[in-house]
Amino acid sequence: MFLSHIIYAFNRFFIHFGCLRPKVIIYMDGGICSQMFQYLNGQYYKDANVKILYDTTWFVKNGKDKDGKFDRKLELTEMFPDLPFVTLTDRRSWFYRLFFASKQKDGFLPHPDRILHTTYLGGFYDMYPDDLQGLFTKYFNPETLRSISVSIPRNVNGVNCAVHVRRGDLANREDRWYKKVPNEYFINAIRYVHENNENVHFYFFSDELDWVETNLCNHIDVSYRLMRGNKAYEDLILISECDIVIASQGSFGRWGARLNGCATLIVPSKEAPQGFMEASIW
Repeated sequence: MFLSHIIYAFNRFFIHFGCLRPKVIIYMDGGICSQMFQYLNGQYYKDANVKILYDTTWFVKNGKDKDGKFDRKLELTEMFPDLPFVTLTDRRSWFYRLFFASKQKDGFLPHPDRILHTTYLGGFYDMYPDDLQGLFTKYFNPETLRSISVSIPRNVNGVNCAVHVRRGDLANREDRWYKKVPNEYFINAIRYVHENNENVHFYFFSDELDWVETNLCNHIDVSYRLMRGNKAYEDLILISECDIVIASQGSFGRWGARLNGCATLIVPSKEAPQGFMEASIW
């Protein structure tokens, strides 16, 4: 404990007198959307002239969902290979976590002016929507996306609708309604889109497509395709090519709609009579 206080004090002293630059280390984990959000957390500080490092050691040591079933690989650099991205070694990660870990009580990123010493930010931190939208547009320009092998064909006089069905580690959690969206949500939302659009085609994305085919597709009479064999970031790009996105739990569908920029986004809503509502992508 005494050593920790000494290192902390010297670090703050040298930064105060301009001998060191302020530094923030961003901990990264989870799926591609979490990676994108955490990356923007770091760029929030970089744009304010704070030195940024990313701790990606979780993907080496863990790299699984909460149930340990599905892989969570660091795909951000595959999706956006030209992003500036400086990562830590395992030893440096241990050092920063031990001596400079910080937990914000309000859950929001601290303002750059409050970074008076080296700061290790682990966990999830919110960002104000205006900041998020500006950074997202700056760093995740769809025109910079690497081409992928599978694409959704554009339909003449048709509408493409992506349906993301989050299963995996959220599928059987009963603690909150949001954790396990009922099947009726997807069925009702699909019927709504089908009835209100001409020549609409549905594309299903999920980590459990066999379950989707049995429990959802067999209960609807629409034109659809199960999108198999893609990496997570490839699915995200394909979702971004659709005109309408029916989202599931988590942020995957919403981030796909954000990459599109103007897609109609449909999300679960326990309060809405039909179980869903149209929402802003931000």
